[in-house]
Amino acid sequence: MATQTDTEIHGKTEDGRRIFNAAILTGYLAKDMEAEGRDPEYIKKQIEKFGYDPNNFSGLRHLDTDKFRVMLETSDNHKLLSPVLADVAIAGCTEETEAAISEFMGSGLVVARYSIFYGNPSKYTGVKPEDAGYSIDIPKKVSTARAMLTDDRVLEALLARDEIQIMTAIAELNEKLEQPILVTKFLEKALEVKR
Repeated sequence: MATQTDTEIHGKTEDGRRIFNAAILTGYLAKDMEAEGRDPEYIKKQIEKFGYDPNNFSGLRHLDTDKFRVMLETSDNHKLLSPVLADVAIAGCTEETEAAISEFMGSGLVVARYSIFYGNPSKYTGVKPEDAGYSIDIPKKVSTARAMLTDDRVLEALLARDEIQIMTAIAELNEKLEQPILVTKFLEKALEVKR
């Protein structure tokens, strides 16, 4: 596994915000399909059938909260040597992605599933999110992913790697959301790994 020092990963900004690293492992949050030259009909299908929202994180390098600068680590723009070094990852649920997330299961990485299958097993594989290595299940809405990544209590809890603290912070955030963020049984296993 790639190594970097904690200072390289978690420094502070000039204005005192702590660095939090979020690996964005889904093009549905990171890509601008129009700028990539995708066919308008293809984009329309992605919006209607698969929940693509063109108002995603494309073009953003970070999100700021009162306490944190959340670095959005994407395949196109990253400082971490590996997504496994992130504080949290948000990933889709294609067969290929699910297989890759399963490979991370022993790393301690907390992975949030960002999928149209929210709350259910994958319709591609029939596998439940917790069985594939996802600790959190997010509705496929950019606003929900943004809410999670800009909530100081959730970020603090994820850095503390404390299950009760994470569940409490997410429950409090859920009170403000249309659809709740779900915590899976795999969270406990992910947090058992010392990082």
